[in-house]
Amino acid sequence: MDKKKKIVLVGTYYEQSHGDALLFDCLKYLYYTIGNKKNIQFDFVICDMFAKNKIDNTIKLSKHKHGSLHFIKKTFKSVVHSIVSSKSLRLLINREYIGQKHLREYYYSKFIGSDMIVIAGGGILKYSVRANFSPIFKDIIQTATDLNIPVIINAIGIEGRHNSKDNDFTTFKNVLNNPIVKMCTTRDRIDVLEEYYKDNEHANFMKISDTGVWASEAFSVQKAPNSKIIGLNVITPSRFTDYGKDITKQTLLSFWSQVIQILDDKQYEFRLFTHGLADDELFAREIIAFCDLDEDKLTPVPNNQFELVNNISNFKGIVANRLHACIVAYSLDIPAIGIAWNDKLLYWGKEIKYPNRFFDFDQLDPLKIVESLEEAIKEGHDQKHISLMKDSVFNSINESFSFMN
Repeated sequence: MDKKKKIVLVGTYYEQSHGDALLFDCLKYLYYTIGNKKNIQFDFVICDMFAKNKIDNTIKLSKHKHGSLHFIKKTFKSVVHSIVSSKSLRLLINREYIGQKHLREYYYSKFIGSDMIVIAGGGILKYSVRANFSPIFKDIIQTATDLNIPVIINAIGIEGRHNSKDNDFTTFKNVLNNPIVKMCTTRDRIDVLEEYYKDNEHANFMKISDTGVWASEAFSVQKAPNSKIIGLNVITPSRFTDYGKDITKQTLLSFWSQVIQILDDKQYEFRLFTHGLADDELFAREIIAFCDLDEDKLTPVPNNQFELVNNISNFKGIVANRLHACIVAYSLDIPAIGIAWNDKLLYWGKEIKYPNRFFDFDQLDPLKIVESLEEAIKEGHDQKHISLMKDSVFNSINESFSFMN
């Protein structure tokens, strides 16, 4: 057997929200699986886009009772830290927090000696909403070009405005058409890639599913066969605001309160859960307090991506705000009802052929949501389509083998 191939997996790995991190595990699983058939072994290097080397858990919420003074103090600190963290993210991406030279040196140290660089996915082809990733992509691709290492951009989500008059649009266009980028796949808006970004006939753009559809296999987790618990995946109200959605925290508290009351009236068990982000966890605890629920109605905060997948596997069905909660549920064959704060959830509903299971923020009818979940649980999923979604990712990864050094 030849020496091991070295692949660098790049993305937002060290984040409290473990949705994007699980994509790394899915990619490892697929490369190992396909590599075994081709008699190729791998070593993987994790490269965090923001040069992090661990998750910042200093803003994890206290696990004390939501009514205690200790919790209130901790909550206030969490809010402050979360705001600072959010600002730091923006500053980081805009080069005011971490110098360009420092970041390129970090990428160089991760990339050197590798056979391929794979950008793992997530909603990162964007510059006009919440964060600007164009300078990050520019540095990654420039470093890869300097080292002559091929790059695969895998199943990225495309968000926000894309206008040829914008400087950041031009940056992304140059990145995507750079010859060092051998393949660029998207999980949603292939029309944007083809119509706006494709600048030469050699650009290899394709539409595939999100890599998270392989979560069940990658983590060796199956759904609990006899679960009677409904999962309620909540997100901070500020995320709606970030994407220009005109909805208040009070409206969301009222919505979740009514959903919970309907589930309770119908004698369903339920648990709230999050991806692990402190802001999301804070809002989940506000719902607990608003509805006067016991703390055991809140699923323990996942400390890593395995715990997130395992948490979701224990549900019969879910109502979810986070995209990867829906994708992991799909991988586990657990029906999901999505509530969109971002168009990517609506795109996902169309991709899996159940657009009726996904609702925009202005369609928050609690009874309709619960009845849709009941219908989805009875109907299940089209198993052939699940296979097609998984095949699209598998085939793309298989093709990427031809581009390795």
